[in-house]
Order: sequence, then structure tokens, then C-alpha cells
Amino acid sequence: MKEVAKELGIDVELVARDLAFYRGVGTGYWSHIGQYLERRSWEPIAYAATAFRRAASHALLLDDAGLAAELFGNSAKCYEALHRPYSAMMWTLARNVDLASASSDRSVFEFIASEGKYQSEGSGQMVYSLLVESVTDLEEQPLDNPQARTRRLRTVAGELKAFSTTPLGMMGIPIASYLGLANSMQEGADTSETEYHLLPFLNAYEVAMSTARSKARAGCA
Repeated sequence: MKEVAKELGIDVELVARDLAFYRGVGTGYWSHIGQYLERRSWEPIAYAATAFRRAASHALLLDDAGLAAELFGNSAKCYEALHRPYSAMMWTLARNVDLASASSDRSVFEFIASEGKYQSEGSGQMVYSLLVESVTDLEEQPLDNPQARTRRLRTVAGELKAFSTTPLGMMGIPIASYLGLANSMQEGADTSETEYHLLPFLNAYEVAMSTARSKARAGCA
């Protein structure tokens, strides 16, 4: 990743300082997590989640995979405290498959149990739970009924179709693309179908990289 940073003209020393700063911010907020939860003060926890996530991304850029996994894990804990489905994605990036699966499963059950009263700002994030659930090995969950699990996923996917054109994440990829990818990755799906549904994501990242390169060149001109 350092080579990519150099190609884009990114100052890795500045990235390292930014990493240390956001890691400190996240740690500072997290040290008072008990007080925030007691007062139901969610913003500081959200700040910690974002700070840890940003620091983890910087760690990846600096080729420190171990630190990145640790920081993504810290971010996941914050998102779990907020009951945000995004925690499943953070646990995945932290390379903790078991916790990612547990987080996504919990989010799916909470979403269905809410009967339409689920927090609207978190609804779109349910696609992350669907992505994790779609690749979960059923053999590792012997207590789960495959048919019941399939019904749960279909219920969530059906509800999210109402937000299909809503952009999600920094890349602004429509929720419909996430739903298509999740559906294609379920057990028995054809590999070519999954590759097809990956195209919107690859295209979005290609555009982002091209834009970054253009800005880097313009800055050097």
C-alpha cells in the first residue's frame, strides 16, 4: 500500500502522524465509554468509532496489518455499543470472522424484531450484515435452521429494496448494488454472477483512484 501512496503523492509521514492523532482521539473517547452509555450520550461513541476506523485505514496504507486489525476491532466495539450494523464490516476488516458473524446475526434479528421501527439512519447499514450473512458457512452454525435463516435474509433484503437507489459509504454506491452482491454470494451461487455484481464496486474504486491521481498530478504541475 505504501507504493500506492507514493504513486498518488501521499506523504506517508503525514499519514503516520494522522494515524497517531486519530488513534489517540478514539482511545480518549473510549476510555469514558461507561459514562457515555450511562448518560445515553451517543455522539462521543460515534466519534470514537470514526476515529478508530480512520486510524485503521491509515495503518493499512502504512502496511501495518496487525495494527489495522486492532484498530478496526476497536471501531467495531464502538459501533456495537451504538447498535449499528456497520460493526459487522469492522469485525470483518479486523479479521475476526466469528465476531463479524455474531454481530451481523444480532443486527438481522433486531431489524426484524423492530417491525418497521428500526432506526432509519441505520437501515441502510443492514446491507453489511447481509454481506456477512451471505457468506457464513452454515456448517459452522449447526443450531441454525437453513430455511429460517434464508427467510430472515429475504425479509431484510425485501425491506431494504425501498432504499435501493440510496447511495451508501464514501463511494456512494447504491444500496441495490450491495443487495445484488449479497444475493449472488449465497450458498450455491455461480462465481461469474458474483463477479458481475462486483463491477459497480470495482468501477467506483477505479473512478476514485483516477480522481486521486489527477489531483496528485495537478498538484505537482
